[in-house]
Amino acid sequence: MTMLHSTKPSKIQLALWLAIGLCLAIHAPAGANSPPIVPFSRNDSASIQECITRHKFYLDRGNRKEASHWLNVQATIYWKHNYLRKAESLFLQSITLNESIGNQNGVAGINSNLAFIYADMGLYDKAYELFEKVLAVRRAGNVPVSTISALINESVVLNHLGRYEVSISRLEEALTLARSMNDEIQMRSVYGMLSETYQKAGDVEKAMYYYEYYKTFNDYVSEKTVAEARAEAEVARLEKENLRLQTEKQELILLQQRQDLSEKGQQIHRLSKEQRMLIDSLSARELANEVLKGRNHQQQLRNRLLVAEKEQDQQLLLFLAILSVLFLIGLLVVVRSLRVRNRLNRQLIVRNQTIIEQKEEIAERNQCLRAANEQLEERNHEIILSIEYSRQVQHAAMGHNLPLTGFFREAFALNQPLAIVSGDFYFTRIMPDGRKIIVVADCTGHGVPGGFLTVLSVTILQRAIYDLGINEVVPLLQEIDKGISELNSGEDISQHSMDLALCIIDERQQQLHFGGVVNGLYIANADGVEYIPGVRRMLGLRAAAFANQPPEFVQHTLPLKENTWYYMCSDGIQDQFNSSYKKFTRRRLIALLEELRPRSAQEQHDIILQEWTEWSQDARQVDDALLVGFKPL
Repeated sequence: MTMLHSTKPSKIQLALWLAIGLCLAIHAPAGANSPPIVPFSRNDSASIQECITRHKFYLDRGNRKEASHWLNVQATIYWKHNYLRKAESLFLQSITLNESIGNQNGVAGINSNLAFIYADMGLYDKAYELFEKVLAVRRAGNVPVSTISALINESVVLNHLGRYEVSISRLEEALTLARSMNDEIQMRSVYGMLSETYQKAGDVEKAMYYYEYYKTFNDYVSEKTVAEARAEAEVARLEKENLRLQTEKQELILLQQRQDLSEKGQQIHRLSKEQRMLIDSLSARELANEVLKGRNHQQQLRNRLLVAEKEQDQQLLLFLAILSVLFLIGLLVVVRSLRVRNRLNRQLIVRNQTIIEQKEEIAERNQCLRAANEQLEERNHEIILSIEYSRQVQHAAMGHNLPLTGFFREAFALNQPLAIVSGDFYFTRIMPDGRKIIVVADCTGHGVPGGFLTVLSVTILQRAIYDLGINEVVPLLQEIDKGISELNSGEDISQHSMDLALCIIDERQQQLHFGGVVNGLYIANADGVEYIPGVRRMLGLRAAAFANQPPEFVQHTLPLKENTWYYMCSDGIQDQFNSSYKKFTRRRLIALLEELRPRSAQEQHDIILQEWTEWSQDARQVDDALLVGFKPL
């Protein structure tokens, strides 16, 4: 077969080339836009239910091959109606069954279907991976037609991925196989794909080169198809002619029989005189019998002729009836197809219009959301600035705290606020009489409200110590209680309070005076860890709801000992949950403090933080957490 090559495409050739490229593109996978879902008919729903029943039936009986078959049928129904994710899930289950029985050809066929589904979904990378597996099985099976089909399918996906060089190598392999088989139809398909691939790769000259091959083979295949159709029509005509000749032959036989009867009659008339005399000599009865036999024979011949003519008429009527029925069926199919296509076109128009309206609505909503997000970002920025300012105010109020490292021999503070501004604080001062005071407090709430309450609490402490000259534990607790009660005196103000632990260290007398409200004091020495609890009452809450007389404040006086650590903390340490909704607990904290007592302040800080953080894991922090440890001597 001679191929026509041209170095420069004419306008007509270029138009033809673009046309064939468009045709090839129409048959390519749909791409990223998944096709619309087609609703199920009653028959479809019944078929799906039958598939489910049969799959379970064969699976319960251990017939995995038949069970996988019904999974494939069910998946194909979903695929035809564009339920791509459901079809994918069913095909994957079928692959598992086929792999368990070693049916590699079945696995390859299902992988091919999955690859087409991923191509319809626009997942070309996944489609390519599956086509690679299919191609490996087809090559191992040594069936050229199946291998060519797998190579062409993989080339289509590679074109969508822009990997044109690999696509061309696959097509050249397919072309070699098609040439070895001398299969003109396969060669035509490969030449068309090569032309399209080079076109997408931007190589116009090679695209036109292979297009000429495609056009030549397409013309040849078309002419061959027409010739085969003509040959089939000629065979049908000859069969019809043969039928007609057979009918004519039967008619000639009947005519021949009639002619024989006529000749016999003439022979009777031409009988010689002697024969007539012989006949006359026969008795009247014998002559009558002979005449009757002749008439009967003639009647039989007429009856046979009538039967043959009737059979011929019946065959002709049957042929015309069959032809009419086929024509009507074809006409009904064409009319139904036109109606279905028109209905689908109308539905497509309505869906497109709906999609356009939805896109416009989504665009409007997105614009509104962007505007709302900008407003939220602006407000959020303002809130964060306000919170940062609140933290600065809090730090300024706490600025008179003496550094723990200079206040005691060894000390550390572990502070883990829940928000930017904390509701927990510690207070360190040297009192007018030279003794040291340290307070660890947990104010109601957290964040900005808790932070402002810490500022007010520090103000109350400052006023009690330096303005009022209070220097004992119980009077200080009473003054704090009084100050917070005055804060809660307004009817429109929510109830504020705080838990605290307060220590006054008298280094000259070698004593430590402690008083606590809810929070207590941990003492760790060589004998272990001792916990002194605080009074169970709430500071500043004297409303009617708390009519019972609260317990009195208590002062504990303890001797200062060397190498003894003292710890005070808020309840945020022991109340923190982990991912299993279990609290850290005071028992776990006491065990940890007993283990860490010999270590330095920094080591204690780091280990406690690590243990507490690992305990929290992915759980949300529930409250501000503060722990202060110090060793006076």
